[in-house]
Amino acid sequence: MASITALTFKQLVLQYKYYLISLFILVAGVTGLSLAIPNITGELIKSLEAGHPDWGWIWTLGGVVGILLLIEILQVTLGAIFREKVGYDLRAKLMDKLTTQNYTNVNNIGIGQIITLFGSDVDNVKNIMAGELVLSVKAMLLFIGALILIFTTNWKLGLIAFISLPVIVAAFAWIFKSVTKYFKLSQENQTDLNNAISQNIYGSNLVRIQNSQSWETRKFNLLTTESKNISFKIIEAFSSLIPIINTISNWTTFGILYFGALAYIAGQIKLGDINAYISYYALLTAPIFIIGFNSQGIARLGVSLKRINELLNSPEESPSGDIKKTIKKGIQVKNVNLEYGGKKVLKNINFTIPTGKKTAILGPTGAGKSLLINLLTGMIHPTSGEILIDDKSLLSWDQDYIKDRITTVYQESLIFSGDLKQNVVLNREWDEAKYQTAMCTATLEKLDKDKGGVSELGANLSGGQKQRLTLARALYNNPQFLLLDDFTARVDNTTKNTIQSRLSSNYPNTTIISISQNISTIQDYDQIILIMEGEILMTGTHEELLKSSPEYRQIQASQQTVE
Repeated sequence: MASITALTFKQLVLQYKYYLISLFILVAGVTGLSLAIPNITGELIKSLEAGHPDWGWIWTLGGVVGILLLIEILQVTLGAIFREKVGYDLRAKLMDKLTTQNYTNVNNIGIGQIITLFGSDVDNVKNIMAGELVLSVKAMLLFIGALILIFTTNWKLGLIAFISLPVIVAAFAWIFKSVTKYFKLSQENQTDLNNAISQNIYGSNLVRIQNSQSWETRKFNLLTTESKNISFKIIEAFSSLIPIINTISNWTTFGILYFGALAYIAGQIKLGDINAYISYYALLTAPIFIIGFNSQGIARLGVSLKRINELLNSPEESPSGDIKKTIKKGIQVKNVNLEYGGKKVLKNINFTIPTGKKTAILGPTGAGKSLLINLLTGMIHPTSGEILIDDKSLLSWDQDYIKDRITTVYQESLIFSGDLKQNVVLNREWDEAKYQTAMCTATLEKLDKDKGGVSELGANLSGGQKQRLTLARALYNNPQFLLLDDFTARVDNTTKNTIQSRLSSNYPNTTIISISQNISTIQDYDQIILIMEGEILMTGTHEELLKSSPEYRQIQASQQTVE
């Protein structure tokens, strides 16, 4: 996959230059016709003032308004297409980058921020590119055109209008300088809200069990209150802007009418010109409003692009190698150390997993067992040391091939909405025999016949059914190595024994690697690796460890006491 680079405003403009050029041409047409209307109206008023309405100007006005309507419809339609094109491309770019991230990077970014990136941040960029940017160009064209027409119509009245402009611009600059910081705070608050919502959805059962609803509600209320206060700060700033601008505009309009009336009485200007002049002044001030309010969008664009670029600039996984062949010898973990969050969590790890042998990794919670699983599958990389497959570095192998040959069944079962077949096969090529073998091995034949649909996150499946469904998914491509992360935690003994028997008969060439806290489930394994606090204490069979490891004997004694 080609490297994905960060985005800048310039790159966005160049990427979509043909859309923007087309929209700018339409905007120029709309602006030109809008500027022509006051002049046409003025000429029509002059004809009425003379006592004989000119039907030519009436038809011209109707034609201009009709053409203006058609161009604006075309502009809105093209703008909507452009807006969704930007959103689609940007989300695809983010997804491509996200799929190159390793487990550690995704955790560091956080689910809440990822949701915000794909949601409000992308929406900000697409709306500004197709909306605020185009409107700002239209506003600048209107401003320049109206300014020229004001001074060519009557330069003395033009000075009255021109004097008010610096005051209006200064008012906008003062307001927007004070609210820019609140836009950043608003986006950060949105991320916190997304995190809180995600955590409460995924942890809803735990919240009820711990009877912590009131605590979670208070935390959520604090975030929503913060969101409300930030919004009020922005509204408060803008609420003072409109009265200021209206006051300036009204006094300027009064000046134009007053001095225009004096000029009319003196015969220096026509009534139609005064009407056109007031319309031009409205066209002159409207762009300042548009650009002023759009500047908050530009501020959001900067914040959103910065957050998006934090993901796009993040390091990708190491380049994939090109080795694709049957694994013959096995996997070797050699002198591996791993630091996580500034703390060394795995220390000088060494062991070998030969093909065709059943290996178990045993240890208490927090010993580092799951980290070893992530190392073996290439989801994370060691701080030092290396993972070897058939004496070749894991990074030398084609990573897609490795993920197909070394599959994992995690303790937490991730189930997608859809049906059972979709959950097992995913995007792989359909094979009826492989599917039936995988479902049979996972003891899901009856479920396959009775239940076709799977609700969101597998809510209509039991914990054991979900775990067995992930087993079927892992087995579908007949992997060479199957990693089971405390797989039997949600499976009863009868089902567990059936699965183990079917694994041996249906997948005789698959090497089993089990993560476990329970000795009784791994006593017959060819080797057991005992790990505690990130260090390997001893490796051997069940009998060997009973003889030589006091820690192993202590674990067995405690489990027998509980049983």
